[in-house]
Amino acid sequence: MLKFKKILYPTDFSHCAHQTFSYAIYLARKFQSELHMLNAIVLHDNNPHDPASLFPDINPIYDTLTERGQKKMGEIKKSGNVADINIKKIIERGLAPAPVILEYARENDIDLIVMGTHGHRGIRHFFLGSVTEDVVRFAECSVLTVKEKKDSHASDSL
Repeated sequence: MLKFKKILYPTDFSHCAHQTFSYAIYLARKFQSELHMLNAIVLHDNNPHDPASLFPDINPIYDTLTERGQKKMGEIKKSGNVADINIKKIIERGLAPAPVILEYARENDIDLIVMGTHGHRGIRHFFLGSVTEDVVRFAECSVLTVKEKKDSHASDSL
């Protein structure tokens, strides 16, 4: 039987990610797993032309985004009736979300990644790319993707 000791739930605080939280909670409860809630902060401060002129002091921005991320994750945690689940809230910096998620999963021996997908296709997918697609392709563990439902609430997902 499958045993997921550690489940990773990456969130960008979107509607899609919020819907996916109920799946992560369900699985964490079913397998008595530790749930890692991850938010990737992505800012491009490595401009090869002149980063100092474009981003004179980026640290206050990171601090603000970290505080905001911790607050939002706390709100998500409160909304899920999760007192019985061990949840770790993590904020990580990176150049792009997918590498942050993949590195965190690898370094923390994650067994399952549960994440949403917007389901963009065609030209929209070409321009926006897909964090979920990259994670599915390169993750060393299992990945469960949950397609966003436009007209539902998170509690309607299961």
